[in-house]
Amino acid sequence: MQVENTEAEVQLWAPIQQLGTPWVENAEDHVVEIIFWICVVQLFFGALSGLNTCKNCESTYSEVEQDEEGAQVQIEVSAESSSNYMMNILIILIPILGILAVKLDCLEVLKVRYSPVLDFNLFLS
Repeated sequence: MQVENTEAEVQLWAPIQQLGTPWVENAEDHVVEIIFWICVVQLFFGALSGLNTCKNCESTYSEVEQDEEGAQVQIEVSAESSSNYMMNILIILIPILGILAVKLDCLEVLKVRYSPVLDFNLFLS
């Protein structure tokens, strides 16, 4: 005996609210789903990148040398990572905007999410 599922299939990417200009109803379902899952993957790798940067933010090098008189001198050099923290914030913020554009069905947020990509492509041409 098979049990039939009477409830509609739950779609993780489906909008939960409408804010601003709607765009999801005019787009094909698979396109909206692809945008959502690409943003989730970008968010995951952006978080990993941020964690890796925080882990490697400070490194220390120490060495013991002898000077000309034969005395031992300990040299310590501490260096902070020169990583751009603003870039790590953007790597995490941009996918969040993509997810919000889908979940809130807001065309303006979608335009903000993809405007850096469009500006970069215009710069190359």
